[in-house]
Formats: sequence, structure tokens, C-alpha cells
Amino acid sequence: MQKRTFFPCLLFLICISCSSESDDKILSAENFITSFVVKNTGIEYKATIGTSSISADLPSEFSLESVKLEVEISQGAKIDPAPSSITSLLNPVVFTVTAENGSKREYTLDIERQLYSQNFITSFELRKGDFSFSPNVGSAVIEGTVPSHILLEDIVLEIEISDGATIEPAPESITSITGTFIFVVTAENGETNEYSVDIIRELSSENAILGISAKADFNDIVVNKVSEGKFFQRLPSFMQTDNISLDIEISDFATILPNPIDINDYTSPVVYKVIAENGEESSYEIGFEVMDIDFEVRCSESNASKWFGGDDRDNPDFEHGPYDRNVGTGQILQLSEDLNPDTFGVLFDRGFAYYQGGTYYDQDLEVQLDIRDENGTILGTTSVIVPPTYRGGWVYFDLTSTKVYMKANRPYFYTWHLVNGGELGVNTGSIGYNESIAGEECGQTGFSGQSRVAFETNLEEEWDLWYEHPWHFNYSLSGKK
Repeated sequence: MQKRTFFPCLLFLICISCSSESDDKILSAENFITSFVVKNTGIEYKATIGTSSISADLPSEFSLESVKLEVEISQGAKIDPAPSSITSLLNPVVFTVTAENGSKREYTLDIERQLYSQNFITSFELRKGDFSFSPNVGSAVIEGTVPSHILLEDIVLEIEISDGATIEPAPESITSITGTFIFVVTAENGETNEYSVDIIRELSSENAILGISAKADFNDIVVNKVSEGKFFQRLPSFMQTDNISLDIEISDFATILPNPIDINDYTSPVVYKVIAENGEESSYEIGFEVMDIDFEVRCSESNASKWFGGDDRDNPDFEHGPYDRNVGTGQILQLSEDLNPDTFGVLFDRGFAYYQGGTYYDQDLEVQLDIRDENGTILGTTSVIVPPTYRGGWVYFDLTSTKVYMKANRPYFYTWHLVNGGELGVNTGSIGYNESIAGEECGQTGFSGQSRVAFETNLEEEWDLWYEHPWHFNYSLSGKK
């Protein structure tokens, strides 16, 4: 029998070499925030880290918005939410740190910012239109004076205050200043500061009479300033010096004595005193006379006659039918002196007759005169009755009832037409001159106008029916200046 020999040591070694490495790695249980830094606009603060909280007391100028966090945690751990996702610290944040072995730790972020204590008005500007005023801002008073022409109404206040502070009342709610008032500025930490605002308008020194007009039936008569401190005007005859109502315009903020409303008798000149807002006074004398100098002009040079009145012709070549159109005549009058006219005359070359057959109209006719200003507005209207026996010559209008007052160097339009001329169908001729005429009164522009029965137009009511005519028409004018 063969004998077997065992080698125990060799067997042990073989067993060791055949064993596998099956032992598990030990995972870290570390789940700490080891460093926490808050950054904003280049400034950084390192927070204090507790076992479950992170705290910091930041200065007031450090904004809790648009922040950047730099956080370090235990090796191998993870943090949620990611610090890079946090940009605002206005609301609480809880971070969870998870270790390698899955154990978790929560950190509550407790960041506070110191509240501002400043409660100042740092800038104050008052604006009105193009005007701007920036008074000095003291510790408790804002005061100043604006020029007299700047009324403290419809104003805008532009005010700047300390960071974080509020102001009451709201500057945009202040649109006028009538006296002293208070602004209260409240700091972020609740501390208040009061400013008394005392801005006033400088008292005006203006004490002038800027204009005077005498009230008349048709329009106001401007009273001329003839020298420093003296106004004088000649009035039309329909106004009396013992019964005049004046409208006197004076400087802003000034007063006048006596009150013009209480004065009507200017038989003798009246002296008024104008008192400025600051008390300075000036005196003005106002006097009147009634126009009493005779005036008369007659423009009678002639070489032409223009259709005036209605038309009874039945001609298919005309744009109008019989008994349809009515043709009027007019003339511009512009004088170098004021005038109170009393009579105006026009010249026709024949009596009113029908064109067909040439028979005269055997009844009274009415010719109307309208006096207009430079805008075509009627100032006065009058008429005259032409008898059946009229066979041409001057026809005169009495202007006294119109109370017209012609101001110097202003154009007035005198226009005349046959009343119901279209329906009547009779006509005559307005005499004029179709060449240039020298002279102030007679060389001015003529006018013509035409209405239509078919169109229901009217020469009195519709100024656009009138147009310039190249002739100078004969007229006469008399009155007082």
C-alpha cells in the first residue's frame, strides 16, 4: 500500500489564493454645509453656519435681490436646491444636504438686512411749463420765492428722498400751493422726519392800464393812449359823454380805484389810480369828446355802368332763367381817420325797368344797404324806398339808425342790392369807373354779388356770394369825425 503525505501549509496557501474580494466599501455619512458666501454687486458676506441654520446680518445697502451664492458641502454629498438657482433671498429657503450614505440634513437660510434709517428729502424741484425752481432744502424747512408771473397752480413737484424711504403726501398729488404745508418722510426702519414747505409768489409791482374800450351797441370802441398816463378818444354822436360804460384792462393782480363800473359820466376827464399787488400806485386820466367835425367825400368820376337788380330775359344761353338772378354792387371804404357816418349815397344811371320792352316799374322799390367789417360780419343795415318816378341819379341812405363807427385804417364793405330783385325782374345800372383813380377814398376796390331764386340764396345773409369787381363805383359819404 502506497502512503500519501499531506502538506498542510501548502493547502492553506492555496485556499487563501482562491478566496474572492467581496467586502463592501464604507460610504461617507458627512452631510454638512461647510462654507456659505452671499455676493451682490461685487460685495460678499460669509454667513454663519449652525447645525441646522445659516444666518447673516447684512448691511442696509446690500440688496437681497440679484444675489449669487457660493456654497461648499461635505465631500461626496449633494445639495438641493442648487445654490446657483437661488437669486433672491426675500423669501425663506431650506437647503437639504444628502451624504453619500443617503443621510440628510436640512439647513434653514435666515438672512436679514439692516433697515435704512435715512429719512431725508435729497432733491426738490418745482416745475410749471418751462419754468423750473429748486429751493434750498434745509433740515426741516424748504422755502423760497418764485417770480410774480408764476402762479402756484398747475405745478409739478419732482422730489427725491433717501433710499428705502417713503413720503406723504405723494408729491404728484400736489398741483397747487396756497400756503405752508408738511411733507413727512418715513425711513425704512419707521423713523420719521418732517419738512415744512413754504414757497410763495413774489408780489407784482405792475400797475398799468393795458387797454380801454367804450361799450357801444355794435362793437366796442378802443380808447387811444395819447401820452404817458393819459387816454383820450372822440366818440360817435350816438354816444354821450355823460353815459359811457368802460371796460378797463389792468395789470395782473392790480386793483383800480374808483371802480369803472361805478363811473358813467365823463363830461370832464376822470382820474383813475391803479394799485399794484405790492402797493405801488400809478395814475391815469381818461377823457372823451363827441365827434363834431364835418366830413364828406363824393366819388363821381364815371365811364361805365354795371347791371344792378333783377333780370326778366328768357334766353336759353344764360345760366339763369327769367326772374331768377339778383345782382348787387359794393365798394370798399377805408379812411385815415375815425368816422361816424350819417349818410351814404349810390349812383344809378336810369330808373328801374324791365329789359324786355324797356318799360319802367310803376311801383315803389326797396334798395338795401349792408355795412360789413373786414370779416364780412354785418355791422349795420338800412334801406331806402325808390319811388316809381325815379329815372336815375343819386340814392341816399340814412345811416344814423345803424350806429356804425368806422375805425381809421380798417376796411369796411358797403354793399347794396334790390330787395326781392330776382322775383321783380327789373334792373338799372350801377355807375362806376373802369380805370385807375388816384386818391385815398375813390380809388379803392369795388364789389359785386349775385343771388339766385332757384338756389334760394340771399345777398344779405351770404357773404360768399360777393366778390371783388375791377371797377370803382360812385358813392358819397358824409358824417362826423
